[in-house]
Amino acid sequence: MVEPNASAQEKAIVGGFSSVRTTKVLAIGRLRAPLTSDQRKAVMPREVPDTMTMYLDGKIGRWWSRQDGAGPVFLLNVTTLDEAKKLMASLPLSVAVGC
Repeated sequence: MVEPNASAQEKAIVGGFSSVRTTKVLAIGRLRAPLTSDQRKAVMPREVPDTMTMYLDGKIGRWWSRQDGAGPVFLLNVTTLDEAKKLMASLPLSVAVGC
């Protein structure tokens, strides 16, 4: 249900459904290749603190490791996909090996 005082954009109907403001994005990382031991030693000491900083800043709501070990999963507190992509691209794992 759309609030009575909602803006015109919020009242817009898209595909038969009321538009809803995005508040969270689920980002599922996928390593292109498994990390080597040297990559893991070089990247993870920076990845964990940077992830924790984003969590403490409120950008990451929760995070998990994929069961297959192929990358992380983040529930991001952002309103656009562009913002989510920028956050994920800034993490050391993404910079080092692409994820």
